Amino acid sequence: GIRKGEARQLQRRHIAPDTLRLTVKRGKGGKARVMPLSPRVAAAVSELDIFDDVQPPEHLWYRTKVMPQGSRHIHRDRPIVDSGFVAWWNRIVDNAGVAYRSPHVMRHTFATRWLRDGGPLPELSRRLGHASIKTTVDTYAHLAVEDIESAFAKLLETRGEA
Repeated sequence: GIRKGEARQLQRRHIAPDTLRLTVKRGKGGKARVMPLSPRVAAAVSELDIFDDVQPPEHLWYRTKVMPQGSRHIHRDRPIVDSGFVAWWNRIVDNAGVAYRSPHVMRHTFATRWLRDGGPLPELSRRLGHASIKTTVDTYAHLAVEDIESAFAKLLETRGEA
């Protein structure tokens, strides 16, 4: 659920797999926030530590330089540029064989799934880094009629009226 620009700036030190936390240091408006991580993401970061020897100040999305002989040099000391991130994103979407979705659309997908799975709106708002819950409601809480019907059915069941 983080923004593309926030992902581009992530350094290894911003992720604590042992406590399942991720810190966004430079969020929108310069605000920092701490978010929980899934065990799956924590395991992937731990694999980066083992297989790629990623150090705390290094970026997760990094710059590469193609040398004249065709070899690639990785520069984890600086974040990937926006066009490089877009190229990486396009490549992984193609490799996954799924219909294209931009990183921002995936942010919307994250928010929709959060709400459909019963995640509370105030926590979603904080996780997305919104200053106001109104932004979350107006921009991300676009659930289908079926979602509202399902939530209503659960409410009635809880009240014993189903």
